[in-house]
Amino acid sequence: MTTRPRKPGINLGNAFAAAGNSIVKTAEASMPSYAQHVADTKEIAPNPLNARKINPKSADIQQLAKSLKKDGQLQGIPVVPRADFLSWEGFDKYAAVIGAARYVVIGGGRRRAAAEVAGLARMDISIKPGMTRETFLRLTIVENIERLDLTPLEEAHQIKTLRDATGDSYAEIGELLNGRTKGWVGQRLDLLNLSERLQAELASDAPGSMTVTQARELLKAIRREVGDEDDASVSAGRQWELWEALRDAERLPRKRDDEAKERLPRKQDADLSPAVAANRPGAQVANGETRRGAAAAAGSATGGPAAVPSQPAGRDHGGQGGAVLLRVDVPAADIVHVLRDRMPPAKWAEFVAEVNAS
Repeated sequence: MTTRPRKPGINLGNAFAAAGNSIVKTAEASMPSYAQHVADTKEIAPNPLNARKINPKSADIQQLAKSLKKDGQLQGIPVVPRADFLSWEGFDKYAAVIGAARYVVIGGGRRRAAAEVAGLARMDISIKPGMTRETFLRLTIVENIERLDLTPLEEAHQIKTLRDATGDSYAEIGELLNGRTKGWVGQRLDLLNLSERLQAELASDAPGSMTVTQARELLKAIRREVGDEDDASVSAGRQWELWEALRDAERLPRKRDDEAKERLPRKQDADLSPAVAANRPGAQVANGETRRGAAAAAGSATGGPAAVPSQPAGRDHGGQGGAVLLRVDVPAADIVHVLRDRMPPAKWAEFVAEVNAS
């Protein structure tokens, strides 16, 4: 899996404060302050809701274990009593997972794992009695998204779990996640509208697999076809067809770039401006929209603005006088996207086929 830069750490104290101030729908009396204790490490169970299992052999856990051996534990691990945890709706299924442990970790599972590696028999803990199920889920999912290197789809599933359990709005969830926007939250959840096959394509690390940006473009195309901005419900087969059309369209600028690079060594081309070079014989594929897309891609390949052939003012497409070059200072790929957005799917497929065949 592709390694992504580690996200900035979070302060669980701040997360608790945010939850208590604006999110948690319980009285302050039900949120007593932490009680500091010491417990046997074996009595502290990992959080079974963690999105990923912690590998004790990983380099970061090994390094943390060395730090614990040298400097000791600087901060207690926040935990919830076993009885409270198992009393929450649907949580009794985790009884076998936590075993006979007296406490369950809220946040700090890496420190607990490192303590085991370091051979620490006892750990400082901060007990939070009276915590609600909703608060536990909020804090756990914030920890998962901010501390773990989750994929966009894994983040989407975590957010969905939180929203289903708490009913928090997009804005409230974004506030918990280091101030992310409600738009970001909505975009992550929107990924779950893709079919299972497309979700697998998005999760894949294979070259040429779907990116998050492409997934958002695909969902826009699906909604355009449905005719409803809030509805992305088309068949899995049709979703895949639209994805193939989008994927082929994304290849257009690269295809034109490769062809243009092959012509660059020619002195007569190298001396021409991008606009003039785009209008040379062979740089235009066909009349109308196809010629526009090809010229736009040619402009991108030469490093300048796209040169888009257009009909002269006051003449229809059947008139005489040839094309007039309009310099458009936008990337060729953006022009291709505009064409794709404004063409019916069938017409766009014909356009793609014609350019690829040229």
